Amino acid sequence: MVAQAKPAEGRMPKALLVSVVEDDRFFRESMKRLMRSLGYTVEAFSSAADLLASPRLVETACLIADVHMSSMTGVELHKHLIEMGSPFRQSSLLPTPMTLTGRAP
Repeated sequence: MVAQAKPAEGRMPKALLVSVVEDDRFFRESMKRLMRSLGYTVEAFSSAADLLASPRLVETACLIADVHMSSMTGVELHKHLIEMGSPFRQSSLLPTPMTLTGRAP
């Protein structure tokens, strides 16, 4: 019998879904590839509305959302999901272009 490694305390098991919400196609696809290269299952969305309309929303264990999207920002999306009762309080990342590129938007 082969023992399975347990995830370190506080770390998310890689079988859980990471949802990436980013309106810039380049950053969306880059983040999707990065998360997949780390072994995570990833679904990418071009807007908050696309994520909210997705049947995969309920499967999402971690949210990575851009804070500078046009119709609903990542911060607004995060607040909306918490108000809906989603468990994203501790598993959301809200990167800005400056975080990813070192330049202000």
